[in-house]
Amino acid sequence: MKRKPHGFLGWLVLLLLLWNAGSGILRIVGAWQQRALLPQIGLSEWLAGYLLAAGALTALLNLGAFVCLYLGCRPAIPLTWAALVVTVAGYWLERLLLWAPDQRSGNVVFMAVFHTLCLAALGGYTYLESKKRGKDGSGN
Repeated sequence: MKRKPHGFLGWLVLLLLLWNAGSGILRIVGAWQQRALLPQIGLSEWLAGYLLAAGALTALLNLGAFVCLYLGCRPAIPLTWAALVVTVAGYWLERLLLWAPDQRSGNVVFMAVFHTLCLAALGGYTYLESKKRGKDGSGN
């Protein structure tokens, strides 16, 4: 039986997936618009390609998870976890490895809290869905 998301956590997770997909799309647009500027300010040419690819991966994973979760597809929860883990891990790895040291301290607390809340919301939703599957016999 297909399950569309319901309840506060289900809709919150959908909203977070859209937010992350939108962020990926904005990264693609920004990287495309600034691709000629990066070498002029002394940054490597591969950086524009990386930013485009990272934005595309984030957008596609999160949009795919959104659609799958909304429609109630079978692999919705694992795909949603993959999308969120890739998004969060990619952000922090990029922040630590690619950002200039003076850029790293800007919004670190906000992003740490935001990503923790994202993971907690998905964890709560996953837990509630596993309980529901157990009650109706559709799960293990």
